[in-house]
Amino acid sequence: MQFDGQALSTGTAFVVSTPKGPYLITNRHNVTGRNQETDAPLSKTGGVPNLIVIFHNQKGLLGRWVPRLVLGILDRATVMNRSVARCFETSPRAIASGR
Repeated sequence: MQFDGQALSTGTAFVVSTPKGPYLITNRHNVTGRNQETDAPLSKTGGVPNLIVIFHNQKGLLGRWVPRLVLGILDRATVMNRSVARCFETSPRAIASGR
């Protein structure tokens, strides 16, 4: 998880296939960057994630991680209300090139 390109933390998640396409399943605090009970920021910097980079194992090379997807959180209020986060997807190359 990152805030404006600054690393805040790492977390775990998994992807499930559904009839509507793949879904990323993770804990709420990974997306909000806040304590579930107190709503205080988890990062010592006080930053909360506005960008999530998802890494997968490289095919045939278990343990070698490659960025496969970048999610930018568009609607923080939706996440804070404990609903489904609306995100956009882009490639890691697009983020690196500033697109």
